[in-house]
Amino acid sequence: MAIGLQPARAGTGPYDGVQDVLTAVLGAVVVVAIHLDGRAHMLNLPDSFFTPWHGVLYGGVTALSGWLLLLGRVHGRRRGRLLRMPAGYGPALAGAGLFLLGGGADLLWHTVFGIESGIEALLSPTHLWLFVAGALMLSGPIRAALARRDTGAAPSGPGLAAAVVAATSLAGLAGFALSFLSAYLTDAPSQPVPHFPEGTAEHAAVEIPASWGLASYLVTSLVLVVPLAYLILRWRLPFGTVTGYASSLALLAVTLADFHRLYAVPATALAGLTVDTFLLAARRRGIGARTQAVVAAALLPALAWSGQLVGIATSERLAWPVELVAGVVVLSTLLSALAAGFLAAPTTTPHPPRRHPELSASHGQNHPGAPPPHTEATGRAQRTAHIAPRADDDETAASAPAAGACRAAKPQARTETRRRGHEVAS
Repeated sequence: MAIGLQPARAGTGPYDGVQDVLTAVLGAVVVVAIHLDGRAHMLNLPDSFFTPWHGVLYGGVTALSGWLLLLGRVHGRRRGRLLRMPAGYGPALAGAGLFLLGGGADLLWHTVFGIESGIEALLSPTHLWLFVAGALMLSGPIRAALARRDTGAAPSGPGLAAAVVAATSLAGLAGFALSFLSAYLTDAPSQPVPHFPEGTAEHAAVEIPASWGLASYLVTSLVLVVPLAYLILRWRLPFGTVTGYASSLALLAVTLADFHRLYAVPATALAGLTVDTFLLAARRRGIGARTQAVVAAALLPALAWSGQLVGIATSERLAWPVELVAGVVVLSTLLSALAAGFLAAPTTTPHPPRRHPELSASHGQNHPGAPPPHTEATGRAQRTAHIAPRADDDETAASAPAAGACRAAKPQARTETRRRGHEVAS
């Protein structure tokens, strides 16, 4: 029996959609558990290995890893192998292996350097390793849907839903890893920004929190729109997809702060509903997917942050000046549209370089269109063709005297014409 991670041909299993949905659901459970664990740390709740959120987290990772192994075993048995992953699931299983190695490395890191707290826990090298491994594990349904798309198969309802759930989980994982720059968690808009002379300690004391808040809105905008633009560019999303996607990410983010500023969730959901409406109208009018992705990426943060800032002004205190309020919305909109524009940019395939005939011939017949190699037989044939008389040589020889006579008669005719002209003139 052989073991291989080579993907099977897309669409060969009768339950491709079901396996994608189950993989996406298990991945979503892991992401939710990560946010619950993060909430416990932010609230300084009692922490140990045996906590409910740790149980959900480790149980979800174990279930997802076991499910991926089961998929590989079932597909491998059908093809006479010990393990063969379905199309698109090879990196997911590799991510499970990396996660296991990262867990051991993280335990060693804690033994040597102690347990991190605060922002240190997000930037620990072993935790970053686990984030990357987890992202690979979550990517299976998206890669499987892309594999079926590359074969020309139309995306099924379950397969497309699984891809959307997986993309939401990936965005949620990125939002958690970058939660120190989250627009849903920052309290910068509620802090006043008084004016002090530049270069003074007072100026730095008020500018740094404001700059941190501005960066939080920009980073969170990219976390929201990059996966969304990716989905829009590749599939026709059903109405309501963006609403569920955006509101889920907002709910995960506010979970970390024990649901503080919960009004940000309906504000983001309303922005997603507006984007859903735009996509529906754009498809009916025949607007291309690239334009849809750019406009959707611009609309989502513009409306979401506007609604959130209105909520802060209504229920709390919006201390930012109007320049910062308007500027953060406009800059988030422009940056998101620019990011989607890069994703939507058409790709061109460069033409293969033109080879010199001698170089192409020296490579033999490995290059299509290259001239045949020069051999002794072809050399004799070329020399024979060069010296052999052509079939029309006799006709050419016969017509040569006539051609010479015509060329000799032309000067005589011109001389006779000039002589007659002089006689008429005289």
